[in-house]
Amino acid sequence: MKPIRVLKSCLKCHGSHANRPEIMKALNKEWNFKENDLIGAVSIAGDNLEIKSSLIEDYVQTMAIYALVGFILLFGLSIIIKNAYHEDENYRKKLEKEVGSHVKTLENQAKLMHHQLFHDSLTGLSNRNQLIEDLSLLFFDGIALVNVDDFKHINDLYGLDAGDEVLISLGGMIKLFAKDYDAKVYKLHADEFAIGLKSIDEDSLEKFVNKLLDELKRFVVITDDDYNIDISATIGAALHEEDLLACADMALKRAKSERISYLLYNPSMKIKKEYAYNIEWTKKLKQAIKDDRIVPFYQGIYRCSDGKLEHYEVLMRCIDEDANPISPIHFLPIAKKNKLYHHLTRIVIEKALKDFANKKASISINLSIIDILDPKIVSFILDKIDSFDDPSRLSFEILESEGIENYQEVFDFIKKLKKRGCKIAIDDFGSGYSSFEHMLNLQVDLLKIDASLVKNIDTNKNARITTHAIVTFAKTIGVKTCAEYVHSETILALLKGMGVDYAQGYHLGKPLPFSKLKEL
Repeated sequence: MKPIRVLKSCLKCHGSHANRPEIMKALNKEWNFKENDLIGAVSIAGDNLEIKSSLIEDYVQTMAIYALVGFILLFGLSIIIKNAYHEDENYRKKLEKEVGSHVKTLENQAKLMHHQLFHDSLTGLSNRNQLIEDLSLLFFDGIALVNVDDFKHINDLYGLDAGDEVLISLGGMIKLFAKDYDAKVYKLHADEFAIGLKSIDEDSLEKFVNKLLDELKRFVVITDDDYNIDISATIGAALHEEDLLACADMALKRAKSERISYLLYNPSMKIKKEYAYNIEWTKKLKQAIKDDRIVPFYQGIYRCSDGKLEHYEVLMRCIDEDANPISPIHFLPIAKKNKLYHHLTRIVIEKALKDFANKKASISINLSIIDILDPKIVSFILDKIDSFDDPSRLSFEILESEGIENYQEVFDFIKKLKKRGCKIAIDDFGSGYSSFEHMLNLQVDLLKIDASLVKNIDTNKNARITTHAIVTFAKTIGVKTCAEYVHSETILALLKGMGVDYAQGYHLGKPLPFSKLKEL
């Protein structure tokens, strides 16, 4: 309570301020307070009803004010809370709407991505991903792969747009044809389609394929540029196999290589073994490259006249994990298919030139048409030649059996080698085109007579006649000759008698690593 109210009550009862002693006496008597006890001490105890009433009134008024202020504050706070709730509710609704919109957008994007992932963008047909998924669910008993014959020629002759029109039209035609057989059509890579077939046996599959081939023979695509393009195709199929797609693909590749229009996979084809062999050697080669186990071996080439070493031929070997050298006949064809061949070329050339740097002996390095047609490999070879101490000690053997006469790049490459002082040899001469006139244009230094002629020259009359003709031609144009695969003294003597300049083979010396060479 406020002390001023108490004092006013006391003054009202006991007189004015001038009678302070009396007031204090009265307070002491009625309230039992001493003078100094009044400061800060208020009570409603005592017998004076008026003072009590005044104090209670003052208390009630104060409490009423507190209650009113509290109510006002509570009311204001409730309004604030209510407004905040409404704002939160509006924000929540707005947020829900935005989230719903984003979710819908994401769902549409997911559907679009799913469609793009499982459908071909050009034809709209299901793609390889969808086929693999369907195969995993065992939807089909058989698969037929349809590959357009010579599709690259269509692109080259009519243009890429016409090629796309062919694929779109062909996809629509196959889809319509397959509909009658409850079959599903897929567009795979490039110019290849797949047809998944349910509940079908071998006879029904053959009838299906033959009828489709007949339809394709009559099918003509008329492009926007009014080109009439005939279509033919090769089909490989598989039925009731564990891996239908792989088996059908094997059958298709075999059909292509044998130039037949249709082939059904059969385990007796042993294609799987070939695939397994290829896969195994691919792994071996990659590991051998990683472990630095691709190395050059060197086989001596000797003069027939006196038996002295003329130079070494560089031969590639893969050292297996048991340190045994493996001949390239086992892995080189695979390396050409799996894009490892250029790695092998680089490794062997670099190591051979390093081995024979600043030596007296000459070396001969084999190159294929694949090497010569690759600008990066050509640039690599020329750079290595330019950094070699004596390029005149280098010869390069090019396989005649690869049809080198058809490539302007071969002529250009030979000119660059000749300009640097290198020599050129034609390897396996007599096994391929063997155009004598063409050899004149190439300006080669050496013809290496093919091993198929040399190895039977002592028993095969035709081999002797052909070899003699090659030697005579070479002498006429001033080109040296070398006979490979000399495996006996009898064959060596026959070659000497014919006038062959050089000989090479196990009878004279087997291929050896650089560390075991004696004449350098």
